[in-house]
Amino acid sequence: MAIHESWNDTEALEKVDGSFKEHNPLLVLLGVHYTKSNFLVEISYPEGKVEIILEKGKIVECKGIPNLLSSLDVPSVTGLSLGEAMGMAMSKGLRPDRVLDVVEADIGACFIDAALATGKVKVRPYDKPKMKMKLTKSIPQLVYQGVQTSFTDDTLMQFFGVRMRKKVLPAVVDGLNYGQLGLPSRAIRLFRGVKPEQRVQDMLGGMKVTPDWTHYMFLICLGLIKINYEVSKSREPKESPAKEATSKQSGRHKELQKQLDVFSNAEPHVILELQNKRDVNDVVIAEKARALSAKFHPDRYIADGPQAQNLAQRCFERVQEAQQALANEEVRAELKARLEAEERGEKYVSDADRNKASLLYEQAKFLYRKRKFEQSHELFEKCYDLDPYNWRVEYMFLKSSVDVDKMSGLDAGKKILEISGPRAHEKLDVMYSGAELLMLSKDPEAIEQAVGVFKTILDVSPDHSQSKRQLRNHERNRQKAKSEKPEKPKGLFGSFFRRS
Repeated sequence: MAIHESWNDTEALEKVDGSFKEHNPLLVLLGVHYTKSNFLVEISYPEGKVEIILEKGKIVECKGIPNLLSSLDVPSVTGLSLGEAMGMAMSKGLRPDRVLDVVEADIGACFIDAALATGKVKVRPYDKPKMKMKLTKSIPQLVYQGVQTSFTDDTLMQFFGVRMRKKVLPAVVDGLNYGQLGLPSRAIRLFRGVKPEQRVQDMLGGMKVTPDWTHYMFLICLGLIKINYEVSKSREPKESPAKEATSKQSGRHKELQKQLDVFSNAEPHVILELQNKRDVNDVVIAEKARALSAKFHPDRYIADGPQAQNLAQRCFERVQEAQQALANEEVRAELKARLEAEERGEKYVSDADRNKASLLYEQAKFLYRKRKFEQSHELFEKCYDLDPYNWRVEYMFLKSSVDVDKMSGLDAGKKILEISGPRAHEKLDVMYSGAELLMLSKDPEAIEQAVGVFKTILDVSPDHSQSKRQLRNHERNRQKAKSEKPEKPKGLFGSFFRRS
């Protein structure tokens, strides 16, 4: 049973995993909203992958929204949670209500882009977010806002103009409660008036754009109205010679499109196929750029038509931009260091990554002092991914991992003792922290190792009170365990004469 016929069925929603052609992603979200279910909906389309967590049919978390808060000049927050993204925006002095309005508008625009694209949608079990966000708008309201901002009279005419003679199919299901949908009243009335197999022109009421067209577009994006694109085989026109010629050129057209897709998201050195630091010099860069420029020069694709020429021109421009970007000496120096680190099998940490890690580290420390261990650990983990060579970041990441039960104290303690970088009193503090975790592990070998660390600390700093206390407690526990150890019976009747 397809989701189009059973979108209000929780069991059918649980099984959703397929292309947009099989399952309209917004109709899936509407189904979760209608049934007030708890799910994680994953939408993959050309713009990226978006994860939407819904609790009782309401969005409580989103990740991967493209261009989120870009209109407020906030740095890229695509990979962050809604709470983190809004926190970054408000740290710039922006009002919370203003930030929330922009967030909801960006989510609505993302939904419209997904509804008109191709991709895949998958429903997964509910994954409770660590921080919930309460949006003021429901899923239908977000989609309606996206339609209002994305479509003008011209774009509506462009969309419907080529589909006037197509037939429509409303996604009406048995027992549907229209009031529970949360749609605008006008949209509900229009939806109830749509008849199966009705033509688009008849549904719209003519060829003139009216306010109802926006509501119909809203219903189409939401998946409540499906336009039938299928053409009966008996009426399929035979391929003309012109189309045959076009099909012969489609192979090169697809290759160019594929190459442009790669170039669009690739870094300059990837475009120019620079594989190691020895390639980062004027001679090699010029050779690579010359060869690729010749390969994608638009004049080579005149016979393939204007579309192929346009794609080739864009590829050609990307090659030129890559060469210009690598003309900067600072960019080259950073690229050499990065490629050299990759050759050694190490992670390259740029100045930007190091600065971002430093900013997140300060935020994480603040949360850690407030005993918000889950949130602080998440930030420490991001810091560690950005800059794994900062000993302070590594230390707090290991320490917070124990607090949230993601690593045992024994493992964390051993790794903390292996940290290199701290000096003087900081070194002693790190050694003490690692040894303290080993003491708490109750492992005999780990405890002996911790005792040795405490003695080393006292050799360096005889007045280190915490190490003295740990050694006193250890000795007291050892003497107590020795005194409580039962004596072995002596002789055959030794057990009868044991001291009480």
